[in-house]
Amino acid sequence: MSQYPSTPFPPKQLLVSDNNLILIGIEGEIAKLDPNTLELIGDVARPYPTTIEHATIADGKLIASWVEHELLFAKIAALPIDEPFKDGAEKSDLRTIQNTDGIMPEIAGSVWCHVADGEPLGICSNEELICFSNYMRGVYCIDSESNEKWRRPEIKWPNEKLVPGGSVIHSIQTGQHPENNEMKCIWIWSIAGGWAALNWSDGEIIAQGMIEHQGVLDIVRPGINGQWLIGLLGGNIVLWGGPNNNEKVISGGPVCDSINDLEGWKILGWRKDITIKEENTSEIQRRELASTFYEHPIDGLLVLNNIGEWGQFHSK
Repeated sequence: MSQYPSTPFPPKQLLVSDNNLILIGIEGEIAKLDPNTLELIGDVARPYPTTIEHATIADGKLIASWVEHELLFAKIAALPIDEPFKDGAEKSDLRTIQNTDGIMPEIAGSVWCHVADGEPLGICSNEELICFSNYMRGVYCIDSESNEKWRRPEIKWPNEKLVPGGSVIHSIQTGQHPENNEMKCIWIWSIAGGWAALNWSDGEIIAQGMIEHQGVLDIVRPGINGQWLIGLLGGNIVLWGGPNNNEKVISGGPVCDSINDLEGWKILGWRKDITIKEENTSEIQRRELASTFYEHPIDGLLVLNNIGEWGQFHSK
């Protein structure tokens, strides 16, 4: 493996665009990286003095939600990827504005920016449209220019009372259509393990259900051929889906990230790399806590750890 520079800040999320990698930090920093050399392109910026909770890429824009937990407000905005990211207001500015009943500044460099009417719970895109949900405010679909395409009421979940807050949306993702392997659709997951597949065109529910193994969702990742990996807060990992919605539970969590291919699942666990091939599971310990995977065009599957160092995934 080639030697790559460390990232300029501890990573929270890594998004792949056409010509850049978009790195998001745990304090709301953003930066562009070269997808081949992994070197920083331009400068690091912090467009708003809050964390970025959810983010996706659509039509050459970074669409993200910024949440200020202390001052109790959130914003959703779009930043053009082909322009330099910009630094925004300081946290002290927000406190002063709130104390004087002023208007909160927009996200620096945004082409559009809106105040969220509830805490953002998740976001995904199909490269043209964006789907997101705010707490107790239903599900919305917009285009990259922020034009609303549709909205639907909150989803009613089966057995939502199995866990506290079980009706709250945990994540929104793009996954394989449950009735057409050639199509993608929106998948919405509840904290209690409920799922609903929605059409991109109109938000109608295609199919809905719930995983059998009870627990509180911690992480959800789509795989190939309709498979999903669900990491639970208790440490169990649920492999669910496929042609018959088969369900298999293994230990080894919590999960930081995962990727699925024809060989099986590769999982970044808590300081360990986990490989699942058919009925066989293997683990190899790692020194640092991993953050996310990246499929490098030359070196293949890389791992970015929580202090910004690149390395390899280890499997037996």
